[in-house]
Amino acid sequence: MKLTCALLVAGAYAKCGNFACVNEISASGCSGTCNQDGYCSAGGKTCSERLASNDWTNLRKYQSQTRAAGTAKRIDHNILGGIISRESRAGAALQTWNGQFGWGDCYGGTCYGFGLMQIDRRYHNPQGSWDSQKHIEQATQILIDTINCVGRNHSGWTLAQKTKGGVSGYNAGCGNVQTYDGMDIGTTGNDYSNDTCVRGQCFVEGSARTCPDQELGELCESQCRLEFLSCRDNCADSLCENQCLNTYSACVSSCPCFDDCPDGCSDCPHPLCFCKDPQINNPTYKQCIDEAGSQFKDCVNNCVANNTCFNACHEAFLSFASKCPCMSSCPGGCPCADGYHCQPFMTVLCEQPEGDKLGYKYIISADGHFKENRYYDTPEDKYLSNVGTAMLNGDFFIFGGGSDQRKIAKIADCGVEELSVRLLNDFKEGAIVTVPSSPDEVLLCSGFDPYIKCEEFDGQISRNNPFTLANHHVWGCMALDNNFPTIIGGGTVRQSELPNTAVVESLGISGWRRETDHPLAIRCMGCVSVEDGVVTLGGSQWIEGGDKMIKSVYLYRNKVWTTAGELQRIGGLGTTCFYGTHLFVFIGWAASDGDGKYAVERLAWNGTYVTEAVVINYEYQRCWNPVVFETAPDACTNACNDYCFP
Repeated sequence: MKLTCALLVAGAYAKCGNFACVNEISASGCSGTCNQDGYCSAGGKTCSERLASNDWTNLRKYQSQTRAAGTAKRIDHNILGGIISRESRAGAALQTWNGQFGWGDCYGGTCYGFGLMQIDRRYHNPQGSWDSQKHIEQATQILIDTINCVGRNHSGWTLAQKTKGGVSGYNAGCGNVQTYDGMDIGTTGNDYSNDTCVRGQCFVEGSARTCPDQELGELCESQCRLEFLSCRDNCADSLCENQCLNTYSACVSSCPCFDDCPDGCSDCPHPLCFCKDPQINNPTYKQCIDEAGSQFKDCVNNCVANNTCFNACHEAFLSFASKCPCMSSCPGGCPCADGYHCQPFMTVLCEQPEGDKLGYKYIISADGHFKENRYYDTPEDKYLSNVGTAMLNGDFFIFGGGSDQRKIAKIADCGVEELSVRLLNDFKEGAIVTVPSSPDEVLLCSGFDPYIKCEEFDGQISRNNPFTLANHHVWGCMALDNNFPTIIGGGTVRQSELPNTAVVESLGISGWRRETDHPLAIRCMGCVSVEDGVVTLGGSQWIEGGDKMIKSVYLYRNKVWTTAGELQRIGGLGTTCFYGTHLFVFIGWAASDGDGKYAVERLAWNGTYVTEAVVINYEYQRCWNPVVFETAPDACTNACNDYCFP
C-alpha cells in the first residue's frame, strides 16, 4: 500500500520526550540525489514521501522496536524510522559482507555501515545483530549524543532546530553542522536531514492512513509506554531495565496496527479491539450499560414527580456508565482497575427432571449478583442428564449421559447439535478431561463396563486408548497434573472391596501408573487442574455403614496430598470450574443436608489453599453434573421461540 503523506498538526504529537517531534521540524525533502530506486524524477517533499512509501512495508516490521527505543531514549520514534528508511531502505539495501548479512556503505570490496541505521564501524563498535533492539538503541544513543552536541554548539537554536541539526550530524558529524540553512552541506547528497525528517513525517501520517484503527493502536501504545515507565522507575540495574524494555516491545507488538495486528482490529485478539464499536462487539460493555440502565429505571420509578430526583438519577446513570469498559474510567476495556467489575459469566444447564420440576437454564455472573434465565434448545427431554462435558479447540462438547450413553454433541449458538460420530463405549458416571497434545484430545474413562478402559476423542473421531486402568473409578474425577491425566477415587464394582476407593492413577507414555492415594476413600467429588497440581472439592466419603457427604478441599502437588480448605456446604456430583483466581462449584447432590438446597459456591484460591468460600446461588432441585460453560453475558437472551421461562 502506498502512503499519501501530509503534515499533521504538530500539537497532536506534542509529547516526544526530550527532543522535538518530527512534525515540528521544518524540512524541504530530498534534493534528487537520494533517489535510490528511480522512483522520483525530481527532488523535494514529494520524492521523499514516495521513497518513504516504498519502504513502509519493510519498516512496519521494526515498528515496535523503534517505538521501544524511542520510549526508552525519550525521542520521537518516527525520526528513527526516517533514518532507517534513508540509511538502509528499512533493510532492503543491505548485503552480505565477510559472511555476515546487514552491511551497507560498501565500496572497493569493503563495507563500513552496519545494520538498519548504518552504524559506521570506523567510529563505533556495532552492537547486536543488524535488525536487533540493541542495534537500534545503540544508533539512537549516537543520534541523541549528536543532537546534544549540536545543542551545545548552537545554544540559541530552538529545540526543533537542534533536533534537525542532530539528524544531519548523525550522517556527517556534529562539527559539520555550522549554520541552520546550510547544515546539510557536506552530508550524503547534501540533503540528509531535510530528506530524513520528511520521511519521518510521512511515517507519522502514513501509519494512520494505512491502519483503520490507529486511534486504538495509539491508545494501546500509550498504555504500554506508561507500564514501561513505571517498570523502569522501579529498577535498580540495567538488567531490570532491559527486561522492562522487552516487555514493552512485546506489549506494543500485540497492539492493533503494530507487528502482530498490522491490519488493526481485524482478526486481532487484543482486548482493546473490543472497544471498537463496543455497543456491537463488546458483551461486557453492553452488560454494564444494561445494568446502568436498569438502575436508572428503578431510580426514576421511585421518584416522586420531581425534577431534582430525575436529575439525580441521570447523574447516577452517567457515573455508573463512565465506569463501563471502553468508557472514561476504563478506556482500555477489561480489566478495569477503577471501573466496572469485569468477571466471567457462566451458563448453567440442567435437564434432570425431579417430580414436577423441569430443570433449569440460566446465566450467572461470577459474583452471583446477576442471574437471568436463558433458553437452549435440546433434542429431547433429559438430553443433558448426567453427561460429561469438555472444551476442545474452542468448541464445548457433550458426551454420553442418561438419554444416550454414546452420543457426542456440542453447543451451537443457542442449541445443542448432535454429531454423526459416536463414542465406542457407554459413558455415564465416568471421568473426563481435555489433554493438550498434537492435536488436543478429550480423554473419557467410563463408569460403565468396560470399567477400566478409556477412549480418546480429537474432535472428529473417537478411538480406544491402548492402556488399561488397574482400578475401577465409578463416579471418580479426572484432571491434569502437570499435563498428565490423573484419575482420582470413585467407586468399585468388586464386592470384595470397599464401595469407594482412594486410588489415584496417572497416564504417562507407557500407560497408567499408581500414584499417592487420596486421603479419603471418596467418590462424587469435583476436581480441577491448578498450577502444578489438582484440587478435589467435596464429594462422598465411605465410612462404615454408608456414604457421608463432606466439605473438604484437598490439593495434590508434587505427589503429596494436603488439606486446602473447605466448602461452605457439603455436596457432590457437581461441576467444578476454575477462572483466574477463583474456583466455582455447582453442587448437584447433597442428600444428607436435608434442606433441599444445592449451592453454587465461589472459592478464592491463592495457589495453595482456599482463602474464602462464598455461596453465590442456590438451586432447589437435584441435578447431577450440571452443564456449565463460560459465555457472553448477553448470550441467548432472545431465543425464546418455543418455550420461555416465566
